[in-house]
Amino acid sequence: MQNPMSHPRVSVICTYLDAERFIAESLDSVFAQDFGDFELILVDDGSRDGSAAIARAYAERQPDRVHLLAHPGGVNRGISASRNLGLRHARGEYIAFIDADDVWPPAKLGEQVALLDAHPQAAMACGVVTYWASWDGGVDELVRTGGTVPTVLPPGAPVALLYPVADGAAPSPSEVLLRRSAVEAVGGMEDAFRDMYEDQVLFTKLMLQFDTCFSHRDWLHYRIHDDSCTAVARRKRQYLHRRRQYFEWLQDHLRRHPAQGTPHVARAVRRELRLLDWPLLWKLNWRCQRLRKALKRRLPSAGSS
Repeated sequence: MQNPMSHPRVSVICTYLDAERFIAESLDSVFAQDFGDFELILVDDGSRDGSAAIARAYAERQPDRVHLLAHPGGVNRGISASRNLGLRHARGEYIAFIDADDVWPPAKLGEQVALLDAHPQAAMACGVVTYWASWDGGVDELVRTGGTVPTVLPPGAPVALLYPVADGAAPSPSEVLLRRSAVEAVGGMEDAFRDMYEDQVLFTKLMLQFDTCFSHRDWLHYRIHDDSCTAVARRKRQYLHRRRQYFEWLQDHLRRHPAQGTPHVARAVRRELRLLDWPLLWKLNWRCQRLRKALKRRLPSAGSS
């Protein structure tokens, strides 16, 4: 009899590096899904703590569904190379990433599969993210990807609206569901992006070539903590370097694929690279943008009493 997991609808890929603090909670949220037609691919990116033993325990409990991978020699190669390793072994029609510190609501996969099934031209489904600080006593914030109402946007349109190019909230890797054929068509992740903007590079490639679905559903608890990649990069003062890497990549990508670009996006890229030549000016511009957003939220709308 054929193994029912030989052709799962969804391949869930979890890459981890020294994640023993949170990984069990993340994996439990995967197995708590209302939708059960998935395989789980766990990729060890050179861990030196107990997270590999935790991952191995899940694989031993469900060997037909959970698959363990690592780089040769157990080396650390970064998030993109690790996700690409998972992608090469994925068998599902759809791809879902989950970071080893994030948590999914139970309806996440089922709702997303239904949405992409209904929109076969779309490569990605995005929704609402709970920026989850209450796990550690903070205050949660709900952020709608793109700030849009539920809709389907055509190729290119989301790039001009979303971070990093614009102000709209960008997708989170643990939030989205991706069509595997589309991910393969754009060449997967870019290995040069080890720890930041690796997700936005893939999403940009997909949004430039395919439709993108946006939903009002909350599909992720994104854990806020001091050891996240973004927090570490800011502490090490690497954020602007990583940001420049993304915009230089996008500029080169649009040169190689001119039909995918628009004058608006090209201008935004040139402007950002000019600002990044002057870090103090970039920071001043960023603070002004934050202030404008804060004032806009506080001001009453036109016509209100």
